[in-house]
Amino acid sequence: MQRRSYDGFLGTSVAATIVIDDFDTGNQVVQIPDGAAGPASGGVPCGGCVGGARYIYVERTNASDDAVTIEVHPASAAAGWFLYSNEIGVDSQAVIRWDGDTNGTLDYGLSGVNFVAAGGLAFELESDVNVDYTFRLYNSDGKMVSGSLNTLGGDGDLLNGAS
Repeated sequence: MQRRSYDGFLGTSVAATIVIDDFDTGNQVVQIPDGAAGPASGGVPCGGCVGGARYIYVERTNASDDAVTIEVHPASAAAGWFLYSNEIGVDSQAVIRWDGDTNGTLDYGLSGVNFVAAGGLAFELESDVNVDYTFRLYNSDGKMVSGSLNTLGGDGDLLNGAS
């Protein structure tokens, strides 16, 4: 997945752009090695992502015991990319959480960040494979809005008029 940003969208104009994660900061590897039980998770501080921290969780969703690896390497040729790989025959899913800390607890709300200031949401992602994404945004009261998209091995756009 390549870095992308959120655009506040209402009718005809873009009000603001908030970078969710530039994947240029916060060196990170989360892996379930061959033969190891899962899941795996980890969090890192990252100056280029909303809330200042990124937490990643990955699990296998079938009976395979082959490897699943997620990597973010800012100081490499892969800078700016979220790399997600698993071996043939492995079904897996990952969760990336930007909630202001590096632990596995969902903390509601990012002080000062308003994703719906313009009255709606627009997300854009790019992937080199067919991937299903689900977005969940929570407010400080724990209320959630979600939307899904599939990149079909290219760009994917999600517009979700949440408030």
